[in-house]
Amino acid sequence: MESVRGVTVPMYTTLRRTTVVFTMLVEYMLVGQKYTRSIIFSVGLIVFGAFIAGARDLSFDAYGYAIVFLSNITTAIYLATIARVGKTSGLNSFGLMWCNGKPTDCVKTAQ
Repeated sequence: MESVRGVTVPMYTTLRRTTVVFTMLVEYMLVGQKYTRSIIFSVGLIVFGAFIAGARDLSFDAYGYAIVFLSNITTAIYLATIARVGKTSGLNSFGLMWCNGKPTDCVKTAQ
């Protein structure tokens, strides 16, 4: 919520819509995941629509933008890591959420 100090809520929402793009880039860098043109087009359309929705509120604060993009990057790394761990461990999404909430219990179960 630090970014809301320098960026308005509509612009914050607009910038957070770019998280999908960051996630796609991180997954490409970590595991070489490639997406079809239709998926890339769909994501581009979502981001374009978000920027149209936030166009009336174009206020620029470098610090606020930096914090939002840092949040996007960390979210993307988290999501890509969880996806990778899920594939290698064989856990479904509920198992991953349980292990994320109670890591000591998960380690005991795995042993």
